[in-house]
Amino acid sequence: MSDRWGRLSDILDGALAQPEAARDKWLRAECGSDQALYFEISQLLASESAGFTGISGSVSNARTDFLSTNVVEEGSRLGPYKIVRLLGQGGMGAVYEGIRQDNFEKRVAIKLIRFGLDTEFTRKRFEQERQILARLDHPNIARLLDGGDSAQGLPYLVMDFVEGKDLVQATADFTIRQKLTLFQEILSAVAYAHRNLVVHRDLKPSNILVTETGEPKLLDFGISKLIEEDTDATRTLTSATMMTPDYASPEQVRGETVGIASDVYSLGAILYELLTGARPHQLTSYSTADVFLAICEKETIPPSSSVSTTDPERKRQIEGDLDTIILKALQKDPAARYISADAFRTEIERYLDGRPLTIRPASAFERGWKFVKRHRLAVSAAVALAASLIGGITVSMMQARRAERRFAQVRELANTFLFQFYDQVTPLSGSTAVRASIVETARKYLDNLASEAGSDKALLLELAQAYQRLGIVQAAPGRASLGQTDGARRNFERAMELYGRVPVKPESPAAWRQKMALGLLSWCEVEYIANRADAAEPLANRALALMREDDTDVQSRLIRTIAQRHLAEVRLLQGRIPESLALFDKTLQEQTALAAAEPVRKDIALELPVTTDRLARTLVRSGDLDRAIAGFLEMVKQTEPCNMTEPDRMKCRNLAIRLSWTADVYGALDRPNLNEPEKAAALYEQSIKIFERLTPQDKQDRQTLFDLAGRYGKLGDVVWKSDPKRALDLYERALKTAEALVSKETISAIRAAYLKSISRPLLALNRNAEARRALVEVMKMEQADAQKGSYAENIGEIETQLVWAQLLKKEGKPVEAERMLQTGIESAEKLKVSHKSDLTAIYFLSQCYRELAGMTVGEERRKALRASAAAWHAWPATSFTTREEQRDKAAAEQ
Repeated sequence: MSDRWGRLSDILDGALAQPEAARDKWLRAECGSDQALYFEISQLLASESAGFTGISGSVSNARTDFLSTNVVEEGSRLGPYKIVRLLGQGGMGAVYEGIRQDNFEKRVAIKLIRFGLDTEFTRKRFEQERQILARLDHPNIARLLDGGDSAQGLPYLVMDFVEGKDLVQATADFTIRQKLTLFQEILSAVAYAHRNLVVHRDLKPSNILVTETGEPKLLDFGISKLIEEDTDATRTLTSATMMTPDYASPEQVRGETVGIASDVYSLGAILYELLTGARPHQLTSYSTADVFLAICEKETIPPSSSVSTTDPERKRQIEGDLDTIILKALQKDPAARYISADAFRTEIERYLDGRPLTIRPASAFERGWKFVKRHRLAVSAAVALAASLIGGITVSMMQARRAERRFAQVRELANTFLFQFYDQVTPLSGSTAVRASIVETARKYLDNLASEAGSDKALLLELAQAYQRLGIVQAAPGRASLGQTDGARRNFERAMELYGRVPVKPESPAAWRQKMALGLLSWCEVEYIANRADAAEPLANRALALMREDDTDVQSRLIRTIAQRHLAEVRLLQGRIPESLALFDKTLQEQTALAAAEPVRKDIALELPVTTDRLARTLVRSGDLDRAIAGFLEMVKQTEPCNMTEPDRMKCRNLAIRLSWTADVYGALDRPNLNEPEKAAALYEQSIKIFERLTPQDKQDRQTLFDLAGRYGKLGDVVWKSDPKRALDLYERALKTAEALVSKETISAIRAAYLKSISRPLLALNRNAEARRALVEVMKMEQADAQKGSYAENIGEIETQLVWAQLLKKEGKPVEAERMLQTGIESAEKLKVSHKSDLTAIYFLSQCYRELAGMTVGEERRKALRASAAAWHAWPATSFTTREEQRDKAAAEQ
């Protein structure tokens, strides 16, 4: 039997590797006179090509007896592990409980390829599972601990031993709210896998165990796929033959490419069963025809309709929002599902918080349209019959023309509101309410157009861009937007749904892909500015996938570099500095080459300094301030000069911004700096003079005013010690300028920064009561911040604690001041561990220790300074960190 199975397996692997047109000829030659073997493999291949196959089941019938005799014996060893018992058997291998017995004992799970099944295909899948698990480190994913080869040369891997019940069993007595809360952790684990470019492809309740402590653990990445891997063989065999039909997506059933959207679908199916006790497709058999019909054709019954009539309360709880959430994940069209597991999690979070959902149930029109698309022939016949029975064709045509004219008018009106009125009203003082009304009116027009767009690709693309524009005017960073971040997300998501209806894919025309990629990047920017790196990351990756590496047109290549930069920004926000630096370096090289090849393209020239700035800022966070300042000084040197008597706006603006960027490295307070405030002040002064010269030329240029406000604040940051009164004046001018530009939704963040800033010069002027009032308000704002707990928010809190300590010292409360600094030190120590590649945490840790040294004497002072020196020493040495370390050591010896 082993020879027979081995020969069948090898020939099947080989056949799947052949082009479909040449497969039969190749198979006949391989099987020779063995007609039974030819027939058996032909049947398997025929089933495989239909999408959902019986390969796994058919093969298992042929080898059951053989496999049962090839189980590793209890008590035998694999490396340092002793086999305790068999836990389970799968298509490619078996899983055993084991105990590590060398320097320590630990219960583990060991997965081993079965003897006789070590074909090239199974080895490849097993090695890939090992590779996938090695890159995943999440509390809700079973960890890979070890791996190796048995004495017989069979690969094995060693994982955490997870003791628990499968998801459905473990949550049988949970309330709906408890189930949703637990499901949030599962979504977090899947989202983490996706961020690490891993698609699971076989999510189901039995692959999710819940421990005794109530912690879910995601298991079995045996048929997972690395997103960057997309070979025909991988799609064909693993996606189609190894899936579990009850939780499989339509694209899996059809044997198509499987990605993040497929996992989202499986998660929807799991949640359906978790809440209702029933599976969404209610399969009566697992035949190819029944599976295809149930998953690809039939509309999913709303979850509430599957709840037993004996449980009316559960039905009531699920009806409405939970029906809508689950059915969104179970859409037949991948583009219509949640864009990511994170988006799915966010929607459930909104439900649990009692907030409105960002999605809506499908209308009767949409359900009807879906039916028409799936049953074109039948509907076409019915329409033809109806048309033959209905008179008044002339009247119908007149009505159709009238409707078409009205449709065009609504289309034009929507664009007029969105692209003309908004821009004209934006510069007017107090226009926030009017702008919000314009946006809402435009959205209603667009919603009406979208519901009637049908399959008009030109209109769908136009509408998608319009929704993008809505998102930008609602929450564009660095502009006078409305600050409506949630609304912007909804509109960006709507734009992506419309692109999906076109559909726009990596093989679509370049112009289509460019539009969608720019929309994704605008959305990505909104997310990472809001410190939502997990939400921003998949958006940047989608934009990169659309702008293919083999694109030759300049615009596509430029957009791809911008997408790389956005991904680098996300990596920077995540504290993954080496990856961020590598991406910024690559982007800068590619943009430099593009600028040299296309010297007349101003848009390329404008991207170069932005990338240089981001790279230098990343160098600052990595501790290489000397390289950063050298890069900025060279950029200023290469910038065209500004003629202040007859200023060229573009040239002068570029110079002003680059002067400011350079000054940041010398003295910006919110990051590591060279502590040279005089040099920083001189550069900020030059930048401010240019912006003040440019502002009267065009009073509607709000961006220049916004930049001017920022530079007033930065100059205040570097002069508050030497001239606190001037600093207060600069902060006041910064706030007043900014208040006139941004919406009241955005001004709270600016006001918090203002209050923190003025507390320093107020202390320097001994206006302690005013400083305390400012800091109390800052702390209230920080506690109410929706992003509380994020890395940037934690850094900001440490900065606030430093100022509080200075205030407490001034008030004669040294014990409280030291306690406040110890809180800052503890926070910075945690951040130093969690963000090992970002110097910012160490910078603020040193600031806390140095402040503590300034409040103590003798050995306590020396101890604090030595601790500061040790913090700098722990960082990979650069010229800057070495200087700071030596500075603390020298001070400790004084």
